Amino acid sequence: MKCTLWCSRLVWILCCAAWLGMQADYVTAAEGMYALELVQRSKNVVLRSFPLSSGAEFTVAYTHSSDHTPVVDRFQITPQGNILLLEEAFAWYGAGLAFHPHEDIDTSQGWSRTYPQRIMDPFYLRIGRVAGHTLHIRNQTIALLDIAPGGTCLWIRARAQGESSHD
Repeated sequence: MKCTLWCSRLVWILCCAAWLGMQADYVTAAEGMYALELVQRSKNVVLRSFPLSSGAEFTVAYTHSSDHTPVVDRFQITPQGNILLLEEAFAWYGAGLAFHPHEDIDTSQGWSRTYPQRIMDPFYLRIGRVAGHTLHIRNQTIALLDIAPGGTCLWIRARAQGESSHD
């Protein structure tokens, strides 16, 4: 009788522990999910939202306004839900492009690449009328001019899934 009672309590404890473990995995997975939001800054309206997990990368590519050369910025969602600028690649050092002697700069293969590892959350981007800004996320390429007219200032931010989009 004592063994049966002890065994049933042990089974109950193990079942509870397993259930709590599954709940912890669910919470951890949910906490690692974010929404990359493109917000029209003047109206504080979310124009597009893309679900991303921690570690996911995306790029913003455009043509430099004065040098007319390509620029590609590569970003990553951190485990804390920030946007991290991993790399900026450009064909020529133009006005407004990063150049800091302390940064790691690779000039091989015809491109200049900096690796600033800088938190950029949120960051602002004014959609160029001729720059051809595109967002590359997963297997999608989105022309920003298809989201809003040229001249629109976007606020690009990461939000935890389920977090309110209104400030």
